[in-house]
Formats: sequence, C-alpha cells, structure tokens
Amino acid sequence: SPLMYYTYIMEINNKPYIGYSDNLKRRFKQHLRNNPCKLLYYEAYLSEKLARDRENNLKQYGSAWQGLKKRLGLKRAGSLFSKTRSARQENI
Repeated sequence: SPLMYYTYIMEINNKPYIGYSDNLKRRFKQHLRNNPCKLLYYEAYLSEKLARDRENNLKQYGSAWQGLKKRLGLKRAGSLFSKTRSARQENI
C-alpha cells in the first residue's frame, strides 16, 4: 500500500494542536508520552507536500481553522475547547 501522510488535530492539555505525520499511530503515542491527549480529527494524503500545506493552512489562516472547527462542532472559550466532538475520532 502507498505511504500516507496525515494532517491531524489533537487536543493536548485542553488546547488544540495541529500537525502532520507519515505515521499517525506513532505520532499519537509520542504525544501521549508527554501529555494527556485525544485525537480529534485527521485527513489522509498521498503526498507529504499536500499534508504539510494543509497543516500550514490551518495554522496560518484563521478562516480555514474556524471553518473546520465549525464543521466538527468544536467551540472555543479562550484557548480551551468547551465542547469536543469529532466527526472522525478513532481508536488507534
């Protein structure tokens, strides 16, 4: 199977964290070693560039992040999530 790249959003210490990885399971375990965290959402890409571009888009453009939060039903109170519900939360 082809190598996949993932853009993901985790909740770490009650704050959103946006990243990308070619191994989502390994990356989740790395985050979990340091802090309690929860995978809220991910997108899969065939190209590393597309995954990186999406990560940067979510980090740099508030409208992209706001749109995704709205689609997922995530609301923020300051820097904290007041509601965490994901359309795509999976056990990994």
